[in-house]
Amino acid sequence: MPHSPSAPATKAPASVLVVFGASGDLTKRLLMPALYNLAGNQLLDDAFEVIGVSRSAMTDADFQAKQAEFMSTFTQLRSGDATQTLDETAWRWLEQRLSYVSGSYGDAATYRALAERIGNRNAVFFLAVPSETFEPILDALHASGLMQQAKGKYRRVVVEKPFGRDHASAIALNQHLLGMFKEEQIYRIDHYLGKETVQNISALRFGNRLFESTWNGEHIESVQITAAETVGVEGRGPFYEPTGALRDMVVNHLFQLLALITMEPPTTASADAIRTEKAKAIQAIVPFSASDLQQDVVRGQYTAGTVKGAAVAGYVQEEHVAADSVTETYVAMRLKVDTPRWKDVPFYLRTGKRLATRKTEIVITFRQPQTWAQAPALANTLVLRMQPEEGITLFVNAKVPGQTQALQSVALDFGYKNAFALKPNTGYESLLYDVLRGDQTLYNRADIIEAGWEKVQPILDAVAKNKLKLHPYEAGSEGPQIADNLPCRSGHTWRRLV
Repeated sequence: MPHSPSAPATKAPASVLVVFGASGDLTKRLLMPALYNLAGNQLLDDAFEVIGVSRSAMTDADFQAKQAEFMSTFTQLRSGDATQTLDETAWRWLEQRLSYVSGSYGDAATYRALAERIGNRNAVFFLAVPSETFEPILDALHASGLMQQAKGKYRRVVVEKPFGRDHASAIALNQHLLGMFKEEQIYRIDHYLGKETVQNISALRFGNRLFESTWNGEHIESVQITAAETVGVEGRGPFYEPTGALRDMVVNHLFQLLALITMEPPTTASADAIRTEKAKAIQAIVPFSASDLQQDVVRGQYTAGTVKGAAVAGYVQEEHVAADSVTETYVAMRLKVDTPRWKDVPFYLRTGKRLATRKTEIVITFRQPQTWAQAPALANTLVLRMQPEEGITLFVNAKVPGQTQALQSVALDFGYKNAFALKPNTGYESLLYDVLRGDQTLYNRADIIEAGWEKVQPILDAVAKNKLKLHPYEAGSEGPQIADNLPCRSGHTWRRLV
């Protein structure tokens, strides 16, 4: 569970963090800033060390200089404030703990060099590499003995998404991993789970009687989950072409949010109890039938348009994208969750690139009040905002001033930056801190991953057989207009993006 403010966080145990893909963007933009933030908060042990691994030829000094070059401007880039400067003390502390091993991921010499540097210390191996490189690295870690745990010492591996491409490959990868390592050593990461508002969903639900007692289909009419982006594929055509919005966003990020909203209260606060309830929640999604797919799933692809006042190209004009590509950049769906708590409650999920605004949020609409006799009362709505500004808004009804009984919906708003002294956060801080401590709560277990792929497999099969149409939508819009039909059929509407 999220760390309690009544129990201040303590330093993580001394460990070596080995980052495969150390010369890549993930390391530069997210991992290193997250480690810098942890160092600034004094949550890393003095004996902490980072060893970067990549094919690029670099010395330790070269690696330190490469990271320092970006870190010198990252605070300004993230805040948009040119006056923001780097905490030199925190960065120098971290920089002197950076070292580097150059070598091929399939070469035994690379792992012998790592073994010499790590010795008998605790170690975490972070795979910040393309998914096709996962198995060669995992096999080499196993063959080299680097994942063998000595008494009182741990060895753990962090695997980034995508964890498989479909249900069968996810099962195969899990079996491959579990054939070599224990489940307690495997950390399947989803960076959405590091966001403060995501972690706060459980606190909101179970820590407030106001919501805990009404969090069910008797009181809730519908739930919407949206992850909208204004960016396109940003030069990542080789990754995005075989992936698409469904694999990239729904089976992991959106299903994680769905699970946190729909799960039953865990029996204890342990990682396994929480993850068991999350797995049950995803397993309870009603499977798509052939007819459901045509009515309840919409795929789209952006065409040329205007985003934030700038003209942008269509998806098929992007670099490294096929001119006849049928990859979806937008997907929306209508789901039901087959549990007594959520009987007959529709869930609407949507995500897309090149949309009107950047926004990730969950909208929970309560059933319309029946007790106000003077005039119709609007349904209460709870909006959980993940980005761009984390917070919570509850819309309630209030009487309009004057000689009238009319009601008006008004917002009770909570913003994280207004209530707390927030420090810069990439979303990886909690995840890195927890893997060093051995807390798997914010990481996915095998059954959670496999349940997600099982639920989207009918969609993947229909796309492979060309049985699910791809709808164009103009860049800068709210997506394909036909997606409006998903909530409209039940008398609902999407919450506007702008």
